Amino acid sequence: MRANRQAHLEPDLFAPHTRVRAADPDTSHAAAHQVAPTMSERRRIVLRHFARHGSMTDLDLESLCNEHRSTYRTRRSELVEMGYVADSGERRMQQGSNRIVWTITPDGITAAKVLC
Repeated sequence: MRANRQAHLEPDLFAPHTRVRAADPDTSHAAAHQVAPTMSERRRIVLRHFARHGSMTDLDLESLCNEHRSTYRTRRSELVEMGYVADSGERRMQQGSNRIVWTITPDGITAAKVLC
């Protein structure tokens, strides 16, 4: 059953995903296709951090990833769209601003057990 569940989840959760619109220039399409193979691994890394460390802000996530890049916020945002991470309703003051505290959902926990 576990193998069937993985085969079912993996294409939906980690299929190559590009953030490019049909009307974008060809250079944008080329760039999106160039980074697409690494995106699923980065999503998996972000999901793994939520599974291991629990709720966190985007700044916490960047710290865990040892990088201050928007790519991890974007991957977290994609996981939110997929229903694997959600706004906890909590806010945390960091660097002088109230930050959303994100949390892994029950579906995210299931996906992390299968794929991470």
